[in-house]
Amino acid sequence: MSQEEKEVLREGIEGVSPRPTPAPVNPRVRFLYAKRGAACFLSHADLPVLFGRAARRAGLSVSLTQGFSPHPKVSLGPPLPVGVVGCGEPLEVWFDDWEPRAAGRFGAVLPPGFSLLGAEEVQGSSLASLCKAGAYRLFFHGPVDREGAAEDLRTCEAAAPCVRRVRPEGDGLSLVLLDPDRYGASHLVRWLAAAGRISGWGDLLVVRERLGGWNDETEEVLELMRPGTPDPSEEAVL
Repeated sequence: MSQEEKEVLREGIEGVSPRPTPAPVNPRVRFLYAKRGAACFLSHADLPVLFGRAARRAGLSVSLTQGFSPHPKVSLGPPLPVGVVGCGEPLEVWFDDWEPRAAGRFGAVLPPGFSLLGAEEVQGSSLASLCKAGAYRLFFHGPVDREGAAEDLRTCEAAAPCVRRVRPEGDGLSLVLLDPDRYGASHLVRWLAAAGRISGWGDLLVVRERLGGWNDETEEVLELMRPGTPDPSEEAVL
């Protein structure tokens, strides 16, 4: 008698329950997307529904959360205030099944202003735990002393815990904010207004270029994934 047959016999005699079959793990896919134009005026709270509907239009089955009120299992990066451009925003969606070619279909049905930059199946750490820093560009609508504005941010006591690598670049400023769940574009507007450089949101355009990890030695924002534009081609649902 084989060992497996002995185990079955023992379970039948002793009333031992068979070992439970592990629950299947639904594919978890990380997307990188951009949000520009009128899409910037959609709130962060609207995005899970928007992406869930886009997935259904693309013929994809999104996994649902457990509990009394199941909803699509979607995870977003740190929120952007309304009106802020996002050039490399992360999104994770759990699907009942997934194949890489489906990324093209998903990207093809996103609303105007949204563009899909890349997609890959992932495991491991949650998206929230990976977003340690955000890279920003600020563009002023009027004449502003950019060197002075950069120095204001460097020396602002309230900004000290989070502002890094701030410098004039092109027509504006580039900088990094650590802890993007806590610090964001609204803080930058508040600090610059307190320094007298701007009067409020109407005086500048804020762009978040990317989110990711943070290397304190090189002062670089580490990529969450490598951008790679999905090819909708024959898989697109228009």
